[in-house]
Amino acid sequence: MKNFIYLLFAITVSSLNAQTEKPIFQDLATYAPINPEQGDSYYLAPLHNKNVANIMAINSMGQPLQKIDYDQEGRPTTYLTPTQTNTYSYSPDGRKVVVNNLFHYNLDDKGNVLKYYEQDSYNNTIHKKTENTYDEKGNLVQIEFFKQSPVGRGRYDLQSQYISNYQFDDKNRKIAEIGKNYQYNYDYKITNDQLIITGSKKSGEKMSESIYDKNGILTKYSYFLYGTKITEYIKNYNQNGLLIQEKVTSTVPNENKATRYIITYKDGTVEGPDNSTPQFIDAKKTNNVYTKATTDFSSQEGFFEKGKLNGPGFMQENGMGYKGDFKDGKLNGFGQIYFALGKQKITFGMFKDGVLNGHGFVVEMDPVLGPKVTEAGIYTNGKLNKDLAKDLLSKKATYTCEGNCQEGFGIKKEGDTLTYSFFENGKEIGPYFTMKNKQLVQYGAKFPDYHFLEGLVEADYYLGLWNTKKGKAKIVKKTATGVDAGIIEKGKFETKYEVVLK
Repeated sequence: MKNFIYLLFAITVSSLNAQTEKPIFQDLATYAPINPEQGDSYYLAPLHNKNVANIMAINSMGQPLQKIDYDQEGRPTTYLTPTQTNTYSYSPDGRKVVVNNLFHYNLDDKGNVLKYYEQDSYNNTIHKKTENTYDEKGNLVQIEFFKQSPVGRGRYDLQSQYISNYQFDDKNRKIAEIGKNYQYNYDYKITNDQLIITGSKKSGEKMSESIYDKNGILTKYSYFLYGTKITEYIKNYNQNGLLIQEKVTSTVPNENKATRYIITYKDGTVEGPDNSTPQFIDAKKTNNVYTKATTDFSSQEGFFEKGKLNGPGFMQENGMGYKGDFKDGKLNGFGQIYFALGKQKITFGMFKDGVLNGHGFVVEMDPVLGPKVTEAGIYTNGKLNKDLAKDLLSKKATYTCEGNCQEGFGIKKEGDTLTYSFFENGKEIGPYFTMKNKQLVQYGAKFPDYHFLEGLVEADYYLGLWNTKKGKAKIVKKTATGVDAGIIEKGKFETKYEVVLK
């Protein structure tokens, strides 16, 4: 049956997939955590706080881990990670939840999962199912797991595989989980206004320790193996009881990770991480150097002057990625903004003080179907005011061009190379990117006196900014032997900036 590893998985999933709000209880002595939920990562419980629009988790480098969107009833509608997208639909009474048209949950009027099953997308066969049983007090007392198994030659049917039973004390606190070949016991004690729940095997070996504060909020969870602590989760909540930060420390393997949750509310307010002053690899070298800097939940790399990005560089912050030409820490000139969850959405364009102004276009990077341009044109203060993508979106095409490769936006075809760009008088101008053999190899922006480039030039990687009239460039070059930062003048590269990277 679902042993303690299952319980650890369920707790980990709930910490990442759901935002638990303050439970209703009388006091620590009688409070017990919610019954074991359905042990499947696809099921996300609704929020009591219906003002939440979405919640995004980011790691300490500012990269997005997941994002959950909620409807007006506080129910999840989409769940995004860098590798998957789940969509949720609900019956009118809210008692049936379907995820991706494959995973089905039947709920009671309290939101407890009564039955869960997976349905084959080809022949609608149910090949896996669990059934949960609750007592009159609402305690989950049994989980039975079924799986499609052979019952004869060429015949299959759902067969019971294992059962887990749960026992509760007179305060409705779970005191035991009993399976075919195992038994876990749970003990409760109050210490310094904290509720401490200890899980142990029948032999007495300690498995877990959960600590709840006086508000009934789980603040710390530790997992033990052979009596030794190997994983510890520390959680922090906001005044509404929503999880805003957690820190995971593990010894097997050795790692220390922090996650922060950015909460966007329907009233337009946002609760996100407070990024502190950048911490540089070498704090003494923040001027005229190519280096890295980190804050709480963000990372930066590029050319720094007086402690801020100036020139070519990139940044991960609050779940978003920024690349391009920076001035005093903001995109000025060519820039790329991307959100790496679900279908990766990327904006290529010209920016002023971090806002899209001038030529720009938006692309969805589908890993299977490839790039799909959704809009392109001239922007003012972030808003499209001149549409130049009509020919492309209407699928106008010739042998060498999709869209308009004379006066507009198009995809120029040259053998196995595709260039997505704006065109004036048949020549490329403004932001662009180039694909070769279905791989993104280069992007940037081209104007008569300005050229920004990132990508491969022959065998080396370049990130740089050219003043094409003066024939000068500020550039970083990454090769198989290392990283150099400097200038190009009269066609020659000269190392000028110190590179401080780990």
